[in-house]
Formats: sequence, structure tokens, C-alpha cells
Amino acid sequence: MKICINALLVEPNRTGGGETFLVNLVRRLARFDQKNEYLMLVTAANRALFETGNPRFETRVVLKSASPQWRRVAYEWLALPFLLWHWGVDVFYAPFGVLPPLVPCRSVVTFQNLIYIDFRTHVPLQGRGRRARLRLWQQYRYNSIAQRWTLAQADRIWAVSRTTAKALQERLGVDRRRITVVYEGVDYEAFSPDRRERTTNVSPSAPYIATVATLYPNKNIEKLIGAFARLVAQGIPHELLIIGSDWHGHQSELELAARELGIAERVRFLGGVEHTRIPELLSAAQLFVLFSSVESFGLPVLEAMAAGVPVIISDSSALPEIAGGAAMLCRAGDVDHLAERMQQVLADRALAATLRELGKSRARQFSWDETAVRAIDLFNGAAATSTSPQSKTIQEGSWA
Repeated sequence: MKICINALLVEPNRTGGGETFLVNLVRRLARFDQKNEYLMLVTAANRALFETGNPRFETRVVLKSASPQWRRVAYEWLALPFLLWHWGVDVFYAPFGVLPPLVPCRSVVTFQNLIYIDFRTHVPLQGRGRRARLRLWQQYRYNSIAQRWTLAQADRIWAVSRTTAKALQERLGVDRRRITVVYEGVDYEAFSPDRRERTTNVSPSAPYIATVATLYPNKNIEKLIGAFARLVAQGIPHELLIIGSDWHGHQSELELAARELGIAERVRFLGGVEHTRIPELLSAAQLFVLFSSVESFGLPVLEAMAAGVPVIISDSSALPEIAGGAAMLCRAGDVDHLAERMQQVLADRALAATLRELGKSRARQFSWDETAVRAIDLFNGAAATSTSPQSKTIQEGSWA
């Protein structure tokens, strides 16, 4: 069986968790799938990320890069359906929630970004310039339309958490029997300070609190900055390290918020960094915070736990599901409560040590190997799907 994976959206060091997810998945598929053949659709810019050395995996460069977006979308809409037929593809896999129209073969799609289910709520247009509002409106319209045809034609729908599965059912009306939950994993040995080779490249001028997130508005980083400012006023010596790519110029808004609070010199934006640097950056942190209002999974939470860092999360969306009681919860959107929780963990060494141990234990429960094995089952199941019109409403789910 030939399986085609669309990796065109990945921009090295800019796609965040989506890149981490797909790179780790492909590496494990190459290790564990001994029967199927894979065709990776890549760009010249991201090809190196998906080279496996496995003769059953072909990486085919079809675009120079993921940008501009219109060129990638035009290729997926106009050329890809015909090419899938021409190449004799049996199953087409879309890792980022959107299928091209009229896929001529079986298909599997992963939903791993819940902001596109309710884009207007999570990405407000108020306060943005005219050009930014136009770009965001275009993105909203594209995803709204693409979701409809994706959900109409996908043979299998892969949700990365039960929270995501529930949102697909309740917000978009997807039959729960079509949805399979497969968790993402974490490379525990790469992140654990006890397992990986120690490095000395991080030499911060002060102890720091870290967050890892592409700078989407739903990540609530401006609220994290506000909570951090309260702690600075109380005399903590820490810096706030923000690791993640900009998104539609949102970083400039966050930098302005830090300046207005008088803490600009204590807030460091690292931008998108190579994923191989993140274990080192996390392990040197005294605290990790992810204060999102909506998350489909929250992979950086597991990575911070594996790195032995105490974790604070909002009590929102999939974060409590993934943390599983191994992180400290705070009320979503409540800046005062977040500041209180941060101060509590930083001041109480026993509490921080407990969170570290709970986190390491929780992170060990998530494996990319298991993710890949479940994915292979999904692909094989999609290939065996009946061709009857009713087939897309009778698939056995696994998230109830």
C-alpha cells in the first residue's frame, strides 16, 4: 500500500508543535512500518527534516518553500488531486487539519489546532491594522470552507486528545464513531536531564521562567507577561523566556505590553529555535508556564515535565487532560491567580520538587513509538474502508 503524507506546511523552526509532531511521527513510521510504502511531499526548505534513510520512504520536493501560502494552497487544490491518482496513492494523510478538494483515494486527517474551529473567538481582529485584519479574515474564511470539505470526505479523523474529539463532535457535528484519539508523544530521553548528555550552551544572566508557544493570541502570553510583572514588583530576580515564532506581528504587541509594564529588559523573545535546543532551554528553567485559553494537546507541557521542570497550566481545554494531575492548575484568564501560583511554586522548594517528580512520571506515559503504531493502524483501517456512502459514519471510534 502506498501512503502519501503532505508535509508542505512545515517551515523549519517556525511551525512549532506541528513540526515536532510530524518529524517524530515520520521517524517512527520509518522504524515500525515494515509493509507500507510512503511518499513524503516536501519543500526544498524542509526536506532534510524528513529524510529517513529507509528505502520505503521517498521524499519528493514539489515546492521551494511553504511560502507564499497562496502557492502552496494552489498546488494542493489544483494539482495534488490529479497527482495522487497519477502516483497510485492508496491513502493520503493530511497532518494539519485540511484535505485538498476531491481526494481520489482514502484519506486520514489530523486535527491538532483547535483555534481554527472557532477562529473568530480566539483571534480577535480588534486593535489590529487594516492589512492584518484582512489577512486574518482571509485565513478565517479559508479554514472555515476547508473544514467543511475536509470533514465531508475524510475516511478517518485523528484527534490528538479527547478534548479535541469532543470539540469536533459538539462544534462541527462530526459523528464520534468517525473519530479516533491518538495522543502525541514526547522523546523522554532527549529531554530528561538524567538521560541526555549535559550541555553548557545556556548561561542565563538570571534564573528564568520559560514558556514555549507560537505567538498565537490564544496562548495568552500577554497575560503571562502581566502576571510576571506582578512578581517582578515583589522582587523576584527572574527573567521570562518566551520561545516561539511570531504570528502575524503579534510579538510587537507583546513587546509593547512588556515596555508599558516597565519590564522589557526582563522579557526575552527567542523566536523560533531548533527543536534540538529546547531540551537545554527547558532544563535550565525554574518554572514552565502554558496559560493558553485553548489547546488541542499542549506538547510543550510534556516536554517541560520530561525536562524535570515544575509546570503551571491553565485549567482550560486539553491541558488538564494531558497534564493528568502532574501540573499546578490556575484559572484560565485570571492574571492574579496565575501570579499567585507562580510565586507559590518559586517560593516553595518542596512543592516544586513534588511537581518535578510528578511531571517526569507523567511524561513517561507518552511515547512517539505508541503514536506511530496507532497511526499505522489508522492508515491500514482507512485503506480497508468500505466504498459505500454510509461508510464514513460507521467507523469505530476509540475516544469514548
